[in-house]
Amino acid sequence: MKITKLTDELTKLQCICQVNDAQIVELHNKIVDLKGKIRICVRVRPLLSEEISAGETSEHINIANDKTIKINHHGQVSSFEFQRIWSQNDTQQTIFNDVKELIESSLHGFNVAIMAYGQTGSGKTYVMEGDVGGCEGILPRALKFIFDRRSQLILRNWEVEIECARYEFYNNKCYDLLAHGGPRMAEVHFANGRSEIHQLSRHTILNIEQGLELLSKSRLLRTTATTLCSPQSSRSHSIFEFTIKVKNSSSDYESFLSLVDLAGSERINESGASGAQITEAISINRSLSDLRNVIRAKMENFSHVPYRNNKLTIALAKTLGCSSSKTLLIIALRPTLSAALETRRSLEFANVANSTKIGAAVKQQTTK
Repeated sequence: MKITKLTDELTKLQCICQVNDAQIVELHNKIVDLKGKIRICVRVRPLLSEEISAGETSEHINIANDKTIKINHHGQVSSFEFQRIWSQNDTQQTIFNDVKELIESSLHGFNVAIMAYGQTGSGKTYVMEGDVGGCEGILPRALKFIFDRRSQLILRNWEVEIECARYEFYNNKCYDLLAHGGPRMAEVHFANGRSEIHQLSRHTILNIEQGLELLSKSRLLRTTATTLCSPQSSRSHSIFEFTIKVKNSSSDYESFLSLVDLAGSERINESGASGAQITEAISINRSLSDLRNVIRAKMENFSHVPYRNNKLTIALAKTLGCSSSKTLLIIALRPTLSAALETRRSLEFANVANSTKIGAAVKQQTTK
């Protein structure tokens, strides 16, 4: 009799927990959705020691508050407002705290993409991957966050499976960076309004250690080079993608979390590029131009959106309105006065993206 009573009480408590979980998730996602369609955050990196030694200054940049940034270029002041402005003093932890609500959404059935955009040397890879000793970027912190949350969900009798893949776009070709035996080419397709990548390896990860090992391995295989703008310039667009499969008592769903580190735009005559690097720079600039064209087409509500113009935009189509996704664009800025023109251009592009509607995200769910 006592066992039956306790069992009934446990069942009631489990029902209450499920209701509370549903209410929390619903409220959380309403808050995120109210913050916009394509969300825009801006990060101004600190001046580097060599830039200070060279007499560079960041006085032309004025962060008025955590949502407003002003740029003075040749006496012309332009003001921009976005969801969040991170100054030179904001830490990697602060940045992650501001984006982790989106990562939380991916665990509850919503497709999510976080992309870093900016000129060469603006700190995109640092924001996304970071360094050791408390300076870890969004990607390794997301890994830890996902597995911490997975452990909590498993205690509630949820089944949570995590897979990952990493690929790069180099000279408009897609390469699987986690393929067995080393990088290999993957095929990018766009048909019936959907983008797919064929021959891409996906790896089940059971704990954070496995995830960090795959992150470290793929980072070393990414295409980089030394330019005048950056000692280790990324020459490719990199995407680290999680596939999250969840089953619980009421539903099951599969969602993705894409963390995108875009190669930097650059002026060839200023980067010191030569030989193969010129070809790389042309390809990078063209792909970023195609990305901007897609976003402008979405903003102006064109009937045709040119996703097919580049393999990068095909791959990102699902995050830019072709499918359902919550998308955050992080604009990385160099603080130097010599980069003021490119800084203003990056912010003008961010303004366009900030006005772009990609449609409300829909939960990827199959109700039981």
